[in-house]
Order: sequence, then structure tokens, then C-alpha cells
Amino acid sequence: MPPGQPARIRSGCISLALLACVCGCKSSVSERGPQIKWQFSADDGVVSTPALGEDGTIYFTTAKLLYALAPDGKMKWNYFPGAELGSSPMVGPDGSIYIVDAGCVLHALNPDGSKRWIAQLAVAPRFAGAPAPPCWRPATPALGAADLLFVGNFSGSLIAVDANSGMTTNQFQDVAGPDSPEIPETGSGVEGGGALQFFDSGGRLSWTVRLSDGQRTLNFRTAAITKGGVIAVAGWDGKFHVYDFDGRPKWEFAGDWTANPVIAADGTIYVGNFAGVVALGGDGAQIWKAAVPLAGAPALAADGTIYVPSQDVGKGKNGSNLFSLYALNPQGAIQWRLVVDALIEHGPTIAPDGTVYVGTNSDGASGVKPHSGTLYAIRQSNGGLLRGGWPKSFGSLANDGRAPSAP
Repeated sequence: MPPGQPARIRSGCISLALLACVCGCKSSVSERGPQIKWQFSADDGVVSTPALGEDGTIYFTTAKLLYALAPDGKMKWNYFPGAELGSSPMVGPDGSIYIVDAGCVLHALNPDGSKRWIAQLAVAPRFAGAPAPPCWRPATPALGAADLLFVGNFSGSLIAVDANSGMTTNQFQDVAGPDSPEIPETGSGVEGGGALQFFDSGGRLSWTVRLSDGQRTLNFRTAAITKGGVIAVAGWDGKFHVYDFDGRPKWEFAGDWTANPVIAADGTIYVGNFAGVVALGGDGAQIWKAAVPLAGAPALAADGTIYVPSQDVGKGKNGSNLFSLYALNPQGAIQWRLVVDALIEHGPTIAPDGTVYVGTNSDGASGVKPHSGTLYAIRQSNGGLLRGGWPKSFGSLANDGRAPSAP
């Protein structure tokens, strides 16, 4: 399986009598189980972890559009960038929304959906078969120091863009990688992908760590970081790695990892592999393992609940696969499982009122219309997103590459 590509197993159509409105039906659930507040049917598969604005607006992307939904699930507006989307939106401190399309154009929008500016980060090739441009398959922007947006990509250096004007800078030519950078409280940055790199806010590279199997260089996934100086990252070398902010290895843990990790406020690391979700202590010892097959990127709530997407191997009709969202307690016990209509490719988001938002992406194999997606809003009383550690993909509710406790 090539690096960066999620494990994907196709399934037959599944209906769910236990839960509400998965296939257009409505049924009761137990008070302890998940209750779906609403579902929003998008034009195409959801390809992002949703981002939340200060007013509760939910922003998410499909392959074609950026959507803005009110907390009650009603669409406020959508935006067509003119090229395919494959990364998550980011919300700035002033409420601006940033997305980057496959043509390496960064779009800055106002909270009402109007354009602030657009910036061409790289010139696309002029003919088929031409070399890849300096920006290819860009990742979700991260907010660095001095209002700089950092955009990682698969083919060139990290691109830094002024959030106010859209002007680019070439200060970061030594920093490369296909993933979204993560920003410690110091304003420096951590970039994963082909190598793990640490750089300061001026673009100066502090160190680089590379993985190898003896014959070739292997990639990292996207890291999770904490203000205590922990960089936790899964490698494509069959190991989970933890480094300090000086690039020194602290420990490793073997496994076939399927997703990016999250970190609780007490330092516990949760990460998915093919067999389940593993909880690792700060010293690298396994605390527990939960049977959540082909686990995706988790999200952590303030009350300790862990929400994990899954592909449930061999549990559907005729041995086919289900696609589910699991809720685990801090000891790894399954609290509930919600079957959804298609694959969950990206991690959930947890609103301050406890609502869990997660999107699906259908290729038609599950009996759901291909090239379609659903955003689920799931009612929960969990205290909202954990404040501390690294509780979800891209860190904060804004998807800005910063921990929720960061300034």
C-alpha cells in the first residue's frame, strides 16, 4: 500500500436497525447510545476533518466544494474553488477560512463565503507528462508565527504564505514534506512525510530524521506534538516513534499503523493499527488494546471518551465490511458503535457542546450512491474537545496545526 493512502476495504450495503437514520430510516436508540442530531448529504465524498468557527459554523470539504453549515445542519453557503479538493479547511483567528486545491491555489474566504484573496502557489505543468510542479497534492495549511500559513506538499519545499495578503515567501526552501505541519507554542514547526523535520519561525531548519529499511527511505505519517516536547509519529517502517524537540529518539513501539496518533493531557498516546486501537504510556509501554479493526484517526473528548473511525472486517452481511464510528472509554472498553453509510477517511471533530462531527466518502461499493458523502452530527455529553495534549487531527477545532491550549 503506497504511503499516504488510507487502507480501504469495500463493503456491501448495510442498514442499521439499532441506530437512527443511517439508510434513510428512523429508529429509536438507547439513552446510552449515540443519537444522530442530523445528517447532511453532500455533493460528493467528504475528504476532510471538519473545522469549526468561533460561532459554531462547521466547515468541511468534498472533492468539489467547501461547505459552511450552521450548528443545526442547515447550509449557510458553499464555495466552488474550480479545482479538486483533497485536504481539510482551516479557520484563522479572525474567522477567515483557508483551503488549498489540487491546482495549488490557496483560497482565503470571509466568514460569509466571499473571497478575500486567492494565491497561486505554483504554476501547473503546461502539458501532459511534464515534470510535477513545485507544489503537488498540497496539504491542509497550518498557522505559524507572524500570520504565516504553512502549506506542505508532495513535490517541493514547504510554502509560506502571508495570511493577510496571500504573498508567498521562499524562506522555507530547506523544509519539505507532503503533510500538514504542526506548530508548537514556540512558533516553530514540525513537518512529517518523507522525513521528520523541525524548523523555526524564520524557516531555518534545526534537524532532520529519516527512516530507512536499508535499501530505501521510508515515510512518516503526520505527527502529534505536545508542549512538553513530545513528537509522536507513526512510520512506514513498522514502528511508532517518539522524539523530543531536539530530534532525539525517546522510544519506539512495533506495529502496522493505519492512522495518525492523538495525545491525551496526561501524555497517553492513542494510535490505530490493523488490529485495533493501542494506548501507549509516556514511557512507551502498552496500556491496553481495543478491538477496533483498521482504526482511523481518533479524537479525544474532555471526559476521556475516544472516538475512532473503523472498517469492521467481516461483520456485515455475507462477511462483508461495515464502516463505523466507535466510542471507547479511557480504559479501552467499547461504549457504543455507530454504523455509517460509507468509509470514514478522516478523523472526527468534537464541538464545545459535545457534538461529534464526522464525514463519509462513498465509492458505491456499500450500495450508497458513488461520489457522495454524508456529514453526521452525533449528540454527546462529553465536555467538548479535550483542552490539552493533541486531541484530534490538525490539533485544534480550527484545524490550524496548533494544540487547543496554544495561544
